[in-house]
Amino acid sequence: MDLDEQAVIDYLKTQPGVFLTVREISRRAAPDRLRWQENPTWARQILIRLANKDRLETNALGQYRLKPEEEEKKKTQEPRPKKTAPVAAHMKKILEESGKVFDLDEFFRDKPSSKKK
Repeated sequence: MDLDEQAVIDYLKTQPGVFLTVREISRRAAPDRLRWQENPTWARQILIRLANKDRLETNALGQYRLKPEEEEKKKTQEPRPKKTAPVAAHMKKILEESGKVFDLDEFFRDKPSSKKK
């Protein structure tokens, strides 16, 4: 992370949970006033880069905010729930009454190719 990215993140930490415009971030996070006067949107590329790294969130208006840390911790700690195929209620009842276990994990798992080239 370079100094400009760190300056942007440091400023956004002072405004937790608040969406801010590119111009506002550029003005407040600028290391000196001259940089902001020369280019009022100097932080735009940095904000896009940080958003692509999942460090920032954007809204429909193109404003940015720092992602809440609790949300990032949850993503890394909690496993995703197992996906199940939707089944109609009457079909689910019939399948449960049959007493068989239908495990589709093997069906959907990628099978290695046995062909040799």
